Amino acid sequence: KHVAIVGAGPAGLAAAVELRRLGHAVTLFDEQDRPGGMLRSAVPTFRLPRDVIDADVVRVLAMGVAFRPSVRIGRDIPVGELVGTHDAVLLAVGAQKPRCIALENAELPGVFLGLDFLKDSIAGGAAPLAGRALVVGGGSVAVDCAMTAVRLGASEAVLVSLESREALPAHAADLARALEEGVTLKPSWGPARVMEADGRAAGLELVRCTSVIGASGAFAPAFDTSTRETIEGQTVILAIGQDVEEDVLAGLEGRAAMPGRRAFATGVDGLFACGDALRGTSTVAEAIRSGREAALALDRSLGGTGDEAPRSALGRGAARIGRVEGFAARPRVAIPLVPAPQRRGHWEEIGGDLSRAEAMSEAARCLQCDLRLDLATAPAPRRALQALTPDGVDTVPAAAGVYRLYDASRCLFAIAGTPDLRNALLERLGSEKAAFFDIEPNEMYTARESELIQQYLAEHGEMPPGEDDLDDLF
Repeated sequence: KHVAIVGAGPAGLAAAVELRRLGHAVTLFDEQDRPGGMLRSAVPTFRLPRDVIDADVVRVLAMGVAFRPSVRIGRDIPVGELVGTHDAVLLAVGAQKPRCIALENAELPGVFLGLDFLKDSIAGGAAPLAGRALVVGGGSVAVDCAMTAVRLGASEAVLVSLESREALPAHAADLARALEEGVTLKPSWGPARVMEADGRAAGLELVRCTSVIGASGAFAPAFDTSTRETIEGQTVILAIGQDVEEDVLAGLEGRAAMPGRRAFATGVDGLFACGDALRGTSTVAEAIRSGREAALALDRSLGGTGDEAPRSALGRGAARIGRVEGFAARPRVAIPLVPAPQRRGHWEEIGGDLSRAEAMSEAARCLQCDLRLDLATAPAPRRALQALTPDGVDTVPAAAGVYRLYDASRCLFAIAGTPDLRNALLERLGSEKAAFFDIEPNEMYTARESELIQQYLAEHGEMPPGEDDLDDLF
């Protein structure tokens, strides 16, 4: 089949790869002149060198993926036209519209929207900065804006966030690197208005934020309006999130209803969605996963199996399943960084490469989860059992619940509910067969006893064997 993918960012590229592996013809449409999406247009080069993007894009296009550059769907080509001329269309447009807030004086010169600021700096259209830059936001885009402002000449960059220091949504490693470069934090404050001087931005009036999340768990910041503060700055950057451009679905009859987090089909036949356009802004890894899963769902809708395409195995050495002393305490190998003082005017990648020995050490921390696929039957973890002794029973509460008895080989042979777990187990002390036990406190102990017996019966095809003096339990 022939599939059109709108958006050549990480979600669209991942979907294209999966669909080609499944045998479909794929055409990528993007408003930029090269694939990469926001990886290319908005992620600073000191975080992601462009030759890394180029290398991945070359591999994708070499699979036979067609690319239509400089085409904005909804403006140059209606999305309805794509739906009518392709077997399926996948929207992977991302969230590329910077979010705005109603803020007094936000239209003044010197005030920028975070995503636009990053795009201009990457495209070479950002002017040099002077004085202090104030960045409003606590996410990764805000951190990138602060680090970019420093590189553009700002004497200082201050990150003003509603969240507390501990609750900042930015990735901890990115934030740590920004702090090393001299970016400072002002947590638990929100902007009340942009201050003005000589017709341009001169700082922010802030109001204390007392909470970010409301009782329902939704974003609902609350403020103490009696606690205010001003902070001077010659540049104000509002990096408070992104939304989907509205014109993508312009002219589409009935308009497509965006699906839920794990469903990819829209309200229009043949039209699917994935990535940030579907679930809101997230990480690159999440966008890639969403693109791949959407491709599989789309394949099923076209009559395919929807099974993940097989990948060539690299091969591996002899597998070892067993305990390795100190494994859990092995530290992560730190990526070498350009020294912080040198990074302030540095646009090249700030992270270096691991040596061979470091890479081998890091690889040795792998849990080898894939070995599970080589086992005929994946073993269940062993139960944490207590020895049926006076000391063991002494730890049991005098509460209602269900207990299970095991023999010396740890084979379960009895299940019973009781209003008093401790007394019931005290009565079992001295049993010749019972060596171990476990418990599950539960006020509805008779119902839970029945559930556990039914589970045992379904798994083993017979009732628990019981014990001569425990026939009454069953």
